[in-house]
Amino acid sequence: MTSSYDVAVLGAGPAGLATAAAFVAQGRRVVVLERGDRDVFRVGETLSPEIGPYLQQLGAWETLSGHLDACSPFTVSRSAWGTSELEERPSILHPLGSGWHVDRARFDLAFADWVAERGAAVCFGVGNCVAERAGTGFQVRSRRGVPIAASALIDASGRGAPATDHLQSSTWRAHDRQVAILRRFRPRGAVNPGPGIVLESVTGGFWYSAPLADESVLAVYVTDSDLLTGLGRGKETRFRSALKDAHHTTVRLGGYEPVEPPLVFRSDSGCLVPSAGVGWTAVGDAAMATDPLGGNGVLRALESAAALVRGWGQPSEEDARLRKFSDYLDLRASYYLLETRFVNAPFWARRRPTAPDGAPLSWKEVEVQLRPTASLRWAKDAPPSAEAWLPPGALAALKSGLKGPAPAHRALALVRDAAALVDRRLLIGLEWLLAAGVLVEE
Repeated sequence: MTSSYDVAVLGAGPAGLATAAAFVAQGRRVVVLERGDRDVFRVGETLSPEIGPYLQQLGAWETLSGHLDACSPFTVSRSAWGTSELEERPSILHPLGSGWHVDRARFDLAFADWVAERGAAVCFGVGNCVAERAGTGFQVRSRRGVPIAASALIDASGRGAPATDHLQSSTWRAHDRQVAILRRFRPRGAVNPGPGIVLESVTGGFWYSAPLADESVLAVYVTDSDLLTGLGRGKETRFRSALKDAHHTTVRLGGYEPVEPPLVFRSDSGCLVPSAGVGWTAVGDAAMATDPLGGNGVLRALESAAALVRGWGQPSEEDARLRKFSDYLDLRASYYLLETRFVNAPFWARRRPTAPDGAPLSWKEVEVQLRPTASLRWAKDAPPSAEAWLPPGALAALKSGLKGPAPAHRALALVRDAAALVDRRLLIGLEWLLAAGVLVEE
């Protein structure tokens, strides 16, 4: 038996729940399908005060503000970024922002219960969902649960947009290979972890840690997938090996013991291209995912949901979204450029957009000199710093497609199909490869 709805939302994170609530307020029949169980672990997060207006607009502020009042607030952060010393600063000056340290599982459950009270059907533990076109609408099949028929489909399934893989009309374009390995720690006795977030850059990436409302501490190591696997076999070995390089994080965790084994999550920046089609659209991280260094993931999710509902039924502005993604990459680069101790380490080289000789280079200001008819050939493997300009997928496409000489416009087409970047940025990336000798002109 198939259940029918006006809107099916795949994913019960803040983006999906906010979208569902907005459509329910319009009188639509909405179902929210979440593959995980209600008690599944979710990464803790810092919420900024800017979420207030969005929750008030939805009507959820009165309910969820009580949850926030019970969370751990903070107004300062400490970081060893660009220096080996731990510096304290007002969080308003820090990229991770200010607000509350929240238990995301509890916050999301409170949000989901509120959405259900408004009239949406919220289903947890359905397993992986497969969405396919069925006539003028969609059919959603899940591993556990009845089939769903819906006139409209919202993909809120997170990074990589796995829920709409079967639509075959869009692709996830990852900009990097970033992952996060994390672990919760609980106190062995009376200990004080200190206030706020601690951010610590190390050779292979960076650590951040924060106290949660239940007195536990969440410690997260952000690195690249190949660098993580190079730390040894198994998550336990890799976590312990990485922690040896993090002095301030190790000190903070003194007097604490692990709650459970380490967990690994995707943490890549990227976009779904295109992010919408006839009758469906992606929202939140399923549309565009960013670096955890930027913080405020819930705020971005609520902003994305509000924009989706405002523009529902309007043509998708993909060019504007690519410009937004480029703006985000520029902001991200400004933070990574502040760390100058590890410029030759692969993790940092991949995120510092400089000239091949290390000199500053702005893709917006440098003159494009590459001729469309120039004949290009792949000459040698790209160094890690090439990924500051073009993502791994684009470099792989060039290596495969330029084994023999090909015109520059062919090279541009190859990277355009693999990267969520505006053309000017792609062209500067090709010129960078020429300057570095990765590509040669024949």
